[in-house]
Amino acid sequence: MRWRDYEDDEDDRDPVEAELRRRRSRPGALEFLHGRWIDEMRRSTMYIDARTSPPRVVYCSGGDHELTGVYEDWYFDGRQYYAKFRWLNGSFAGYLVLQVERPDVMNGGWWYDRDVKERDVSRLPFVAGMQPCCWVRSSDHKVWPEWAAAGLGMPGREVTADSLLGEPAPATVPVTKTPGSVRVAIADTAALRYRDRLSLWTGHGGVRSRLAGALGHRGWWLLHNLVAHPLLALWPGRAAVALHDWTSRGLNRDPSLAPSSPPQIGERLWWVVHNLVAHPAIAVAPCAATFRWHDATARRMRVRGWV
Repeated sequence: MRWRDYEDDEDDRDPVEAELRRRRSRPGALEFLHGRWIDEMRRSTMYIDARTSPPRVVYCSGGDHELTGVYEDWYFDGRQYYAKFRWLNGSFAGYLVLQVERPDVMNGGWWYDRDVKERDVSRLPFVAGMQPCCWVRSSDHKVWPEWAAAGLGMPGREVTADSLLGEPAPATVPVTKTPGSVRVAIADTAALRYRDRLSLWTGHGGVRSRLAGALGHRGWWLLHNLVAHPLLALWPGRAAVALHDWTSRGLNRDPSLAPSSPPQIGERLWWVVHNLVAHPAIAVAPCAATFRWHDATARRMRVRGWV
């Protein structure tokens, strides 16, 4: 749904409408969201690529240092923006409602999904349990951090809100189905794959089910990274590829995953470093530093289909 056209002369004195008209080069209510926003209540930071419909949105809760979650299912009802949010580790999910107050300020609130009954979703924002928020737009010239660029599918690139507008929109957006019909765009980075897989194992059931899921994930994670990948480093033959694919299917809980092609190794040194050192590193210490190093060595080994 798009903003309606305003023809009243008084609109010329309304800063919101003046800003919307200024942005006619990228018309549409959802495209108004494009850029970097900071929630002044919790100091969370949101990065919105509105070249696609719906927009792709990643955010860091309480700062600007890591990828916490995403907002998705955006729509505009002519007055307010509605969206869903979800943490990638499966901890939290909920709803968001925002209303434009000024060209670079939106006020509203968010709710945990546990506080909103299904029959009350259509009543938002008139539902108890709201946590207030105030989104303020940041400079369109500020360079987005690496975690945000990677989360939006642009790892290793230096991007700003302005620079993205000069590029064509991505042709496709990878989508993963998650509980509660929440959809989340997943970039092809080790950190995001780790969090997404972990949520598949631990995002359902009670305490016992989640604990069993965490243990199951840990077992497949160690087998895949401490056994299968080191074997690939030393003996990249059919047996090692078959073991890699078997552990990958187990880790992803997806027996339908297609088999990997035999590796055509471009840089053998980096192939060995990636599989013999980087994978064991993320196995025993899955953190931002080891994931970044994993992704860097994957690019340097130059093996098509294995990056």
